[in-house]
Amino acid sequence: TGLPLPAGLPPRAREPRSITESEELQEYVDEILSNIETEMERHKTKLKSRWPDLDLEEIDAGRATLNYINYLVELYEKTHDWLLCKTALMPCLIGYNHAA
Repeated sequence: TGLPLPAGLPPRAREPRSITESEELQEYVDEILSNIETEMERHKTKLKSRWPDLDLEEIDAGRATLNYINYLVELYEKTHDWLLCKTALMPCLIGYNHAA
């Protein structure tokens, strides 16, 4: 996707890769990631409308964000369980939906 990645991510989290070898499941994963990207764009639009001079590229990810991302990467690497990863993503998905 076109999502910018926060600074400070481990190299393994920056590598493009497929979540699954199943083409059907990968399409589902791609749809979820697309929805996340859409919600992030809405969130950015809302931020820019409130603070027009804000440079979003200059914002560093906080410790909690980096820990959450590392947790998700490690969770997938250890389990390869997409349902478990999707469940772990739910707070993020709900939060972005609410924020936008």
